[in-house]
Amino acid sequence: MNVAALKNQFIGELRANKRKAGVLAVLTVVAVLLGVRLLMSGSGESPQAATAQSNTTMSDVAKALQRSHGAHRVRREREDQRQRYIENFDASITRDLFEPDTAFFPVPKDPGEAEPEPATAPEPVTPTPNPEQIRRQQIRQEARRLELQSTFVSASPTAMIDGKVLGLGDQINGFEVVKITSQSCVVKREDIEAELRLRP
Repeated sequence: MNVAALKNQFIGELRANKRKAGVLAVLTVVAVLLGVRLLMSGSGESPQAATAQSNTTMSDVAKALQRSHGAHRVRREREDQRQRYIENFDASITRDLFEPDTAFFPVPKDPGEAEPEPATAPEPVTPTPNPEQIRRQQIRQEARRLELQSTFVSASPTAMIDGKVLGLGDQINGFEVVKITSQSCVVKREDIEAELRLRP
């Protein structure tokens, strides 16, 4: 076997196994560093110093190898995680991705299709008021037409309504004054009372 064949076989194995290539590269760098140190140290160095230096270099090599192994282990763990994720990934799709959701994209109506008639609510049936209710409403409306302009509260209170000064028991437009306070006056017709208040 010639040297060229061995060289080609060696390079082929390095390319096939990257871990071996990394370790070999680290060892080559360490060997070069050791050679440079030996050349620079000279011959005057004591054997003990050389041994200590070689021990330090060996510990550096060990640390470098540990780092290389650690990085390789991390890469392998990541690759394993990625592979597990791909194997456990559920790629089944249960709906048609290209079918539009009609809630967001309503289907347009055909122009020839007649519009449905909008549903109309039946008109509310209002109960017919009885004559008593009509009478009470009329009396209250007449009382609202009266304007309380001022009041004077004393032993005999008075109120000015529509420009007339009235006391308790006096009448105006068919209403009797039954109560006077500082801010209001109560008038009465038949059995219906209405309160007039001063305007602010």
